[in-house]
Amino acid sequence: MNLSAFIHRNTFFLIPESKHARAFLLVTIIESFINITLEAIIIGRTDLLKSLLDAKARTPLAVYLAIFILAHLFQLFLAHDALRQKNTIQLIGLCWFNLAFLVYAVIQVPEIKEIEEVGKQTTPNEDPSNGSSTILLLAIPAVITISELGFIYLLWYLFREFGWQVYKQIGADRRLKRMYFIYQIFICVLKFDYFFFFAFSLQLVLLVPSVSNLEKILTIIALPLTLVLLVLGYISVRKESDWSMVSFQIGLVSGAGYFVYKLFRIWQGRDDPLSYQSVFKSLTVFSVSCLLYAIVTSIIGIICYRNFGNGLKTSMNRRKNGENLDSLGMHYNLDSTSTIDQSKSNKSSSKLHLPRRHHDPNSAAGNGAVEWSANRMSID
Repeated sequence: MNLSAFIHRNTFFLIPESKHARAFLLVTIIESFINITLEAIIIGRTDLLKSLLDAKARTPLAVYLAIFILAHLFQLFLAHDALRQKNTIQLIGLCWFNLAFLVYAVIQVPEIKEIEEVGKQTTPNEDPSNGSSTILLLAIPAVITISELGFIYLLWYLFREFGWQVYKQIGADRRLKRMYFIYQIFICVLKFDYFFFFAFSLQLVLLVPSVSNLEKILTIIALPLTLVLLVLGYISVRKESDWSMVSFQIGLVSGAGYFVYKLFRIWQGRDDPLSYQSVFKSLTVFSVSCLLYAIVTSIIGIICYRNFGNGLKTSMNRRKNGENLDSLGMHYNLDSTSTIDQSKSNKSSSKLHLPRRHHDPNSAAGNGAVEWSANRMSID
């Protein structure tokens, strides 16, 4: 790789090339900055009220805000990754993820207000200067809504801008393009699986201290096993490994059963103040989301499995080695294509300009020369 190509790749690693891609990243940064700042202010107020709130009320509030901040950092990473890879599938997934933000932010308002009410009841002499976090909590959904409108507007232009990259990644073969499209969806879903599975397990460990020790141990063990399972899913489709995909599917079925069990336990204890009463709404959203993601991931994984051995792996490996492609994205080296196209053009032009003999139309030799030239042209 020459110096200019190295500088180009590493510059694009930081700043996208097109104005619409830069605008998309800028909206993501602004949204994340504003919401993280608002959440940090709420956390600051929580710390000021630490002596007024008991541990039971304080822990859910801190975890809610920490999950929300983690989600914004995750969104920022995926947005930059999608723009760097020019991956429209992941951009569409990010728009959906931002809508999930909106749902969680709305659910967060009454649950945090309920936690604050617990503190007010236990501390009637609370300092009024601390105030309520309601205004800050309502500002967060407003910021998310405005950002979502901006994402949808920019997505239209980015879809037109990045759509033709699939052709340069795979070629004109419709069958390969269809398989690659399914592959991209699978990889995108795996990335979101990481966040939802991790956030759900984290909330179960930190928000529900009254569960049995065995149940808590199982939850702690399930967290690293889930991450290993998702890595196995990526390896299975990238390497087209049959045994890896079968193991991955078995793990997903087990995970789906676990999420159904936890959903049942959450609703079973929704009226128990020592169990899930104060957190059952948010945990229900996450458990249902994890269950749906497990089902969708399994279905798409089966479709990818049916495409094993049909040429997608060979095509991706060939282009990765020849054009420095990323296995999870759509980066393409335009210089190599331009050179190939130019060389083909030069070859075609050289074949069109064949030397012709000068001949005398009145001579036999001249007639033979004309006949030879015509035959030569027909052969070429």
